[in-house]
Amino acid sequence: MWIASPYFVPDPPVFEALQLAALRGVDVRILLPAKPDHKLVYLASFSFLEVVGRTFARQVATMLERDFQQARRISAADLRGRSWLFRWAVRAARLFDPIL
Repeated sequence: MWIASPYFVPDPPVFEALQLAALRGVDVRILLPAKPDHKLVYLASFSFLEVVGRTFARQVATMLERDFQQARRISAADLRGRSWLFRWAVRAARLFDPIL
């Protein structure tokens, strides 16, 4: 995932998503300008450069691999195989996703 942004100051959920992607092995790169036009934003972007150690990344990868071994793959076909009441409840619950 390559991102080019002159003003890279992500909110916490975006930053966490990028960290998790990197821990999963995704090639995450952020391209910033060498000569910024807004010094404050440029300086703030550097606060996100804290690098997670490789040992920790391996531990997380091992944990996730174990979890995936115990997981079951699901698809849209699994939802279609459920009762109409369950499918209705899923759609009703979707209305609340902005606050969940």
